[in-house]
Amino acid sequence: MRTLSAASEAAQKRSTLTPLYRLALTAPASGGTSVTYLKDRILSIDHSEQAYSHRATVLLDNHDEAITANLIGFQGVISYAVEPPGTYSACAPLYVIDQLFHYSEGVLVVTLTMKGIPDLIADDKANADFEQETADLKTVKDILTEVIKGVLPTWAASTVWASAETEKVKV
Repeated sequence: MRTLSAASEAAQKRSTLTPLYRLALTAPASGGTSVTYLKDRILSIDHSEQAYSHRATVLLDNHDEAITANLIGFQGVISYAVEPPGTYSACAPLYVIDQLFHYSEGVLVVTLTMKGIPDLIADDKANADFEQETADLKTVKDILTEVIKGVLPTWAASTVWASAETEKVKV
């Protein structure tokens, strides 16, 4: 659950609202490049955040052809706010899994398809049956923490998420 400041909560209760949103993308390598897109660059966001699924499709205006980089693999955080006060509330991190450059109504557009950790785990087929050895005393939390941190048992897939994400996963 997100906690809002008193000013943000009061702003949401007004009869007219001016929504703000941003997308902060960070390269997967430590010290990698970062880029933030605001309302002026974001054409639309279709964002769903449920208990076992985090997904988004973001359309970015690229009329000036400023977006040229391959953003697949970047971690993105979508944040929302109401103006004023403009205090953003960040959502769970997502990862860019697909990027498409195309024209829409004569404007060059970049579509980013993004997924969160629950959907990435589902894509990794991490829902197969697992039988623990009788002598192994690890809990489910221990096993999931190993997988997320990248300390993978021999039976696990090879996908590794940033260890900072481990702290955000509630098991």
